[in-house]
Amino acid sequence: MSRDPDLSSANEGGGGSGIELTVATPLTDLSAQPSPPSSSEIDDICEQSVIVVQRGEAQSPQYRDKWFAVAFLVMVLLVLGLSIVFVPAVLEEMAKSLPGVDIVSGREEEDEDEDKYNTGDYSISVSGHEHDDDWYWFKKHDDWYEDEKNNEDSVSVPLPAFWTIAAVSFFVTPVISIVAFFFLSRNPSCIQYIFWAASVLGTIAYGVTSTSSLIEWVFIGVFMIVYLVRCARLVQAEIPYAVAKLDIGITVLKSNMGVILVALGSYYVAWLLIIPGLISLGWSLDWSIDWEQTTEQTASDSDPTKLDGTPRLFFVFSIYWTLEVCRNIVRTTVAGVGGTWWFSPAEANTFCSPSIWDSLVRSTTYSLGSICFGSFIVPVLELIETTLQRFQNGLLRCIAERGLSYMRDCFRYYNKWAFIYVGVYGYPYIEAGKRVMDVMVARGLKDIIIAEDVVSVLLWAISVCVGFIVWGFTLFVAFAVEEVENQSGWLKAGFFYGFIPGMMLSSILMGLVSGMVDTIIVLYAEAPEELALNHPVVSDEIGPTMVSWLGVDCNGI
Repeated sequence: MSRDPDLSSANEGGGGSGIELTVATPLTDLSAQPSPPSSSEIDDICEQSVIVVQRGEAQSPQYRDKWFAVAFLVMVLLVLGLSIVFVPAVLEEMAKSLPGVDIVSGREEEDEDEDKYNTGDYSISVSGHEHDDDWYWFKKHDDWYEDEKNNEDSVSVPLPAFWTIAAVSFFVTPVISIVAFFFLSRNPSCIQYIFWAASVLGTIAYGVTSTSSLIEWVFIGVFMIVYLVRCARLVQAEIPYAVAKLDIGITVLKSNMGVILVALGSYYVAWLLIIPGLISLGWSLDWSIDWEQTTEQTASDSDPTKLDGTPRLFFVFSIYWTLEVCRNIVRTTVAGVGGTWWFSPAEANTFCSPSIWDSLVRSTTYSLGSICFGSFIVPVLELIETTLQRFQNGLLRCIAERGLSYMRDCFRYYNKWAFIYVGVYGYPYIEAGKRVMDVMVARGLKDIIIAEDVVSVLLWAISVCVGFIVWGFTLFVAFAVEEVENQSGWLKAGFFYGFIPGMMLSSILMGLVSGMVDTIIVLYAEAPEELALNHPVVSDEIGPTMVSWLGVDCNGI
């Protein structure tokens, strides 16, 4: 462009309106170069750029973190061997503890020691302890007699009744847990009332089993209700998002309900693996039914099979690690099924789809070492983090905050989200944690990883409620079959064979939901367009919910 000569002369002569027109310089003027952009302009350009998220890739079939799998299998074999050594001693101890019943033959026999005590035939010198064995026998039975006089209800559970409780729990626990799972799948909004149900059931259970006075029972019951109601109020604001996330996870699970069989199998395998550890731990702690105290025995009379503190810690650790490995095998299997449903829906759209079997085989073979590695360290870190979070509002707030910051910096890749990439792509555990963290940071969702998961808390409360229900049903059936009175021994047996199995299996089934929810969150952050392409209806349903909860529209960045 060039300046108009008429306009130029008019302005120079003063005959115009006095408005000077500025015209762009010619493009051929190479002397006028544009100035470089400022730093603020560069930042604006970067903010408007498209965020590139590095997707995961399916790994070749090979064993990863295999030394942790080897260590886990060695531990299981060692505990199994020790339990085989201890089983005869445990049966013998039970035979001594159950008066009138011979466990081996099942016939009734007279308790000679009791007759000896009742007839008063104990000619010993108590003052001089001339016969240590007789003196110990006398003191033991004297204490036993006093305990029986003070608490007549504290008697052992008869052996047939014991097996009745175990059998009822074995068959009833899966039924009640599955019913709770399907009820949740049809009514996810009812989860907001779970804390109220847990508080009521917990108070009733405490009242049934407690031997305290009425005032103490009322005080403890009110305390439990107030505490659980407070927990409900703390998470009240997150309840709508939690319900929405549960609905999303259940939607995917409905297309692959065969994963319930995986959860049931994991439950029974876990019990088969931890029973040897429980036997060994119980014998090492000298857990007889009547809780006899043997501390006054001489060194020559002590049983060499009673173990010291170090093996006991080993047995406790074996139980903990076994349960975590079984639970995370289910988690990675669900993640693999969710990944197949996300990217290849044709392979994960039936009750027993091929993706379930493929994911289970991968989790129990090639990725077993990664699962054992994560199961070994993640619960410990989560426990430490939860403890430090509780101190953030107290006097140790500064120390707790620094401890949390340091721990998150050092162990940023060790979290439950890493199991998602282990199940979906087959990465080693540390690399899986790193890639998940990179995706979340790129999407601006780092706070999602370190925030408290309300869904897990609510599902845990459901597991507790199921445990209480199984406990009550087990005792009801046992009392009806055996026709015995309410005794504390029955209540304790019902607790260990009703409440604990019920809570365990329910937590595994509810872990299906939480694992699928976490899988959807990670895959939505990584590849939201795949969901819109393969599942447009589901994408339209969950899209607004994910955007409102995450605060980021992953489809738009």
